Amino acid sequence: MYHSRMHFRETHTEGQSLDAGTFGVVYLAEKTTNPNTAVVVKYYKPDNYQEPGVLPECSLRTEIRIMKQLQQAHQHQGILQLIDSHLAGPTQWLTTPFMAGGSLQHFLETYPSDISIPFMWHVLYSVTESLLYMYFGIRSVDPMGTTTADPNWQPVIHNDGHSGNIFVGPACPPHQPSNFPAIVVADFGLSRSFPPGDFTFCYLAAEEFCKLSTAVIGSMTDVHRGSSQQFNELNKWMRIFEGHIRQGCRELTKPQGLLKVMLGLRVVADQQRRMNTTRISLEAETDLASVPLLEPAGAVDKDYWKAYHAQRAAQTIQPPPGFGFEQAPPEGSYVLPGLGLDAPK
Repeated sequence: MYHSRMHFRETHTEGQSLDAGTFGVVYLAEKTTNPNTAVVVKYYKPDNYQEPGVLPECSLRTEIRIMKQLQQAHQHQGILQLIDSHLAGPTQWLTTPFMAGGSLQHFLETYPSDISIPFMWHVLYSVTESLLYMYFGIRSVDPMGTTTADPNWQPVIHNDGHSGNIFVGPACPPHQPSNFPAIVVADFGLSRSFPPGDFTFCYLAAEEFCKLSTAVIGSMTDVHRGSSQQFNELNKWMRIFEGHIRQGCRELTKPQGLLKVMLGLRVVADQQRRMNTTRISLEAETDLASVPLLEPAGAVDKDYWKAYHAQRAAQTIQPPPGFGFEQAPPEGSYVLPGLGLDAPK
């Protein structure tokens, strides 16, 4: 990993550590030619190849390949975009936009009182949108618009879907129904792609879709266990959502069945998020767009970078948190016709 970080620092300024997991480490950074615009860099831990139970395909190389595949034809707003990458022997890194709200898991834990019913449906709608693109190549954003799938699409399953791999970004664009924050699927190191028409994919995707949906809603309701009224209300909607999934389970292993259930759930989620409010607010009228973490990507660290550059200009640079790295080692990275948009009954 030392070589990767040295190579990255030739063109970027590496900042504070953001996360460290089984497969890699993540830092905040900025490109030297575009200062004050924050990006995220990920380095992979190659030693994990030797760890028991870790598959060889769990790599930064896999993640870069899948991300390039997903954004080759279309840059979907619900898929974390790949900005840049480098793969040359032991030198491996990738950069993505900085998601100022952090992971959904972190967001739920940090702002538990701001998790409303409309927000929960917004998350489910957004994740379903992302999965429809990953599974079928469906690009439509407007639920009432034309919904088509790509007959030549290579489906992708995430394989590691949970609230820690779903990120919260700046407030949605003006054409969206509210100022809900963007919900983005990320971390594709365990993902798999399939040839077009591979029915094995349909079985795996259906299982993943059910598990991910339950996990995401469950993570929201868990936050509210201390508030019985809010918890019970969220639980009620979770049971409704799971009921829609179970209603279509017999057909989920078929491409048409999986697609129809997901399209139906997307409509249900969109209707529910619009029903009670056009702005994300609770009894306290808390507007999530006003939370500092949800400012446009990079703005949250404006003061951090400003102070850093001031120190550099004054030649009194102090390494920011996580700026250092380990000591250098000794010399020696389809249209599917006939499928309506009605929700499952």
